[in-house]
Amino acid sequence: MKHNDFASFMVKNFDHWIVIEGHARAGGSTSWCKNLGKPQRSTDGTHEFMMNLCEQNQNVHYYSPGVYWKSKDAQVNEAILTAKLITNSCFLWQVDCDEQFEAADLSLAESELIKSGSNAGAFQFYHLLGKDGLGRQLIGKGNWGDNWHTRLWLWKGERFITHEPPVIENQKPVAHLSPKYHHYSYCFEESVRFKEMYYGYKGLLENWRRLRSFKGDFPQPVTLLLGKTNRHVPKNSFIDIYS
Repeated sequence: MKHNDFASFMVKNFDHWIVIEGHARAGGSTSWCKNLGKPQRSTDGTHEFMMNLCEQNQNVHYYSPGVYWKSKDAQVNEAILTAKLITNSCFLWQVDCDEQFEAADLSLAESELIKSGSNAGAFQFYHLLGKDGLGRQLIGKGNWGDNWHTRLWLWKGERFITHEPPVIENQKPVAHLSPKYHHYSYCFEESVRFKEMYYGYKGLLENWRRLRSFKGDFPQPVTLLLGKTNRHVPKNSFIDIYS
């Protein structure tokens, strides 16, 4: 959230920002993830950062009970309970901590969603993977980088049925919206280390470090990073240079 001072962006551009912090156990729609035995609450300064942000901004709603969440599904529905204390009708956004939008794209997406007749909108994104040995920013393409993620709803109090993929009750066919966001999912070593443990990607961190020193040509197969035998390695996907 400190990357590009995005926390300040969230405070400035959203009427309310709800953060439900803590470690979610494997269960529900993410039952295939790993139970890591990590502390219930962040130990990297996230908790202190959010407490300070909450004290300084009345539109930040931060809940960190210091317990393990039963699943990510339960965690996002805790956010719904908080939202219901504020309103029962609004544009509801899901913004992961490594996803960053431009301010103009928020209002554009909301306008497009209204015109679509749907109550759910999905976005494509720039799937950023960090830099290689020549300082070139790398990006995932194909099925891995050019697919659609639902991140916006015309919300009227519904709960989430699942977190992955994010689906609310009474959700209509999802509209494809034109804005694209930046997804910094593989840009930082700590993020990659966590993905290797939580999602069970064997050799991911070693592959990512090797990619950081790679000076060859692109595009390259996505298996250069994700390996050939791990779960959810997408087909028809590759790594290229971001431009």
